[in-house]
Amino acid sequence: MRSSTSNSETRTALWAVKFLLGTVTVVVLAMELGARYLVPLVSWNTRRFHTECSDVIGIRKNTKTADSGILLLGNSLTYTDIDLDILNKALEPTGQVHRWAIDNTNYLDWYYGLRRIFRAGARPRFVIIGARTNHLLARHVRGRFFAHYIMEWNDLSDASSRTGANLTDLSTMAVARSSAFYGSREEIFKRCVTLLLPRFPELGRLMGLGRRGGKHLDASALLMDRLIEVRNLCANHGAQLVIWIPVTSDGDPLGDLAVQAGRKVNLPVLVPGRQSAWTTADFADGFHMTATASKRFTSMFAKELQLALDHVGFAESLDPVKDLSSAP
Repeated sequence: MRSSTSNSETRTALWAVKFLLGTVTVVVLAMELGARYLVPLVSWNTRRFHTECSDVIGIRKNTKTADSGILLLGNSLTYTDIDLDILNKALEPTGQVHRWAIDNTNYLDWYYGLRRIFRAGARPRFVIIGARTNHLLARHVRGRFFAHYIMEWNDLSDASSRTGANLTDLSTMAVARSSAFYGSREEIFKRCVTLLLPRFPELGRLMGLGRRGGKHLDASALLMDRLIEVRNLCANHGAQLVIWIPVTSDGDPLGDLAVQAGRKVNLPVLVPGRQSAWTTADFADGFHMTATASKRFTSMFAKELQLALDHVGFAESLDPVKDLSSAP
């Protein structure tokens, strides 16, 4: 009798373990498929990211005419402060503008993002990066989102080294690169919290104002190194680089340093609209411009940008750069 009871209990326990493992597998699979296919359908920001990324990967040079693609790259300031329709109309003779604006990103996010799209075949004639100086100096990336959506596998070791990642951070990046749910769960949780606390994004931005990506003994030297690095990356794929510094209500304390660094490495660093009068009413949250202010700003920006593109385009015609498709 005991043997029969024991066998029955063993079978029950084994069935329970199998049921538990099966349930866990189904739940994990559901979360992964949901993050991979459902989230882009319900999250306009994620959907916009994928749409813009696919668009910029498709940029090709028109070798028969001077018209070619212009890649506008940056974070949320690039999205809110630039009216794409106005900019496209102003730059129409030069080329079509393709925007890739990724929230909460900095220099390393953009650098590895450029490596990714260049490997995928993107060939813009101009790359325009919008960044405050602290964004150019930052040593961090956008966490798991960066690992899954921006970074490629062959950049894992280099990216982890440059962000000062330990072994735990390295494994986290590797898992995030593989899993859509793990890579986007912070974005999912943020959207859920925003539904409960509509002003949560503003709170998060205020909490992150002091985040500068670490201390640097020589900010000027680091700026020059990074400007040279990303300029060479673009040049190796036939693109000319221009940097612009967005206008914000608190200004950019290191803006002049970025302009000076650009001059030293012969790279245009624009500060459009700096001489104009801006008030707190021009900024929706003290940081991002309102729709009305962005139209006004874009008109100023387009004029300065056109002059810069004409200049670098003329320099390109004097000293053309070979397209090195095999470059990283």
